[in-house]
Amino acid sequence: MARVSLKETPLAGPEFLREVMATVMECDFLPRITESHAGEIRERDGKLFRLMTTLEVGPFKPFAQGSGAPPPSRQPAVISELAINNLTRLDLEFRLEDLSSAFENRDWFYAELKEAVYQSFVSCQREWVLTRMMEAAPPSNKGNSAGPKGSLRLGSPDEPLTVSPGKIIAELSKLRRVLVESESWRAGRMWLVVPLEFYTALAATDLGNVVLSGPTSAVDGELPNTLMGFRVFVTGNPPFDAAEEGSPILAGHRGAFVYSAGLTETGIVEIPDFESEILRLTAAHGGEAARPEALALACWKFDLDGD
Repeated sequence: MARVSLKETPLAGPEFLREVMATVMECDFLPRITESHAGEIRERDGKLFRLMTTLEVGPFKPFAQGSGAPPPSRQPAVISELAINNLTRLDLEFRLEDLSSAFENRDWFYAELKEAVYQSFVSCQREWVLTRMMEAAPPSNKGNSAGPKGSLRLGSPDEPLTVSPGKIIAELSKLRRVLVESESWRAGRMWLVVPLEFYTALAATDLGNVVLSGPTSAVDGELPNTLMGFRVFVTGNPPFDAAEEGSPILAGHRGAFVYSAGLTETGIVEIPDFESEILRLTAAHGGEAARPEALALACWKFDLDGD
């Protein structure tokens, strides 16, 4: 049997990376909760950057006719640069005898490998982005002294709120109020990221029949319908995996966090002594909270047996 090699497959070139990233843009929820734009990651001065586009204007102001134009409300920021300087790598080692069998079923092999790489990539990215969003939410938008007057209890890791299915709407209204009072509510752009327990609790309510009924979204974890103006995404990825002390409930609008990531390089490494080859994938990512006041964080401990 002739020796097989990953170098002779599409895995050795950029096409595989483009296919994985196309799946990311189609199926991952991070592009729906961040301000990220399609485009090429480019290198400048030894660091990776990406051009990002944002636009926000100030309010209309009254002025007397004939008195001249009022001063500009704000100079719109149209182009900014984001450092994409966090590098990660994934090494997948394949024995040559396994590759022979894989190439006999190459359609299955390529599809399964693409899905596995996609899942590994988005798991890493979700943890990185969601953790930084939680850290960036200002004190007035999280904890048990939230709101302009510090009168709203949203829960904290040390003192989470106990939330039964019947209390979900009342508690979500607090998150909405925090974002409205911080002048961060943008209709049609709001999102909510919740743990798996949230889905279970919501399904036990009458409202669950409405929110959970409808066609399945192509986006991983997205509920069929919005809830109180939020697009809802359910995930079990860290930091939203099961926790006894309380689970985060993160809300915001898309312009709150600027983020970009991509698979940038692929390579094949031979290991002659072990009769194997390594598929080496390199990724780069970066992000920052552009508007922290547009992020809000609650911490709930679910009581699925309560009213």
